[in-house]
Amino acid sequence: MHQVAGGCRLYESNIQTAYNLISKKGLAVGISRKTSTGYSVDTGTMTVSTVSETGYAVVVKNSENKTLEDDNYITILLSAKGITRPQLGDSVTLNTTAYVISKLNALAPNYDEPIIYTIELRR
Repeated sequence: MHQVAGGCRLYESNIQTAYNLISKKGLAVGISRKTSTGYSVDTGTMTVSTVSETGYAVVVKNSENKTLEDDNYITILLSAKGITRPQLGDSVTLNTTAYVISKLNALAPNYDEPIIYTIELRR
């Protein structure tokens, strides 16, 4: 039991350290997701709302098989602290340029709460 509590504190420390480094060295990014909130029988249309939040990320590199001049595809490390889990198709804004999440991997050593996300974006 004592060992489990120590592991939890270490894991929380890792989450905080990743957040501190990325927020200080990286940049704020906007993450938006459109969700269907209902259907209007009167108009026959879906009601859509947009949920937005701000996270912190570091641009790692241009994605595989792309040239460095091609900024249509990039990979970022996104701190998982304080945000909901991103999803494929979410919109991410970096320096006024909008990208869409095309690939997403979570670093979650204890298979519970992730520390960071490695995200491939395309314009």
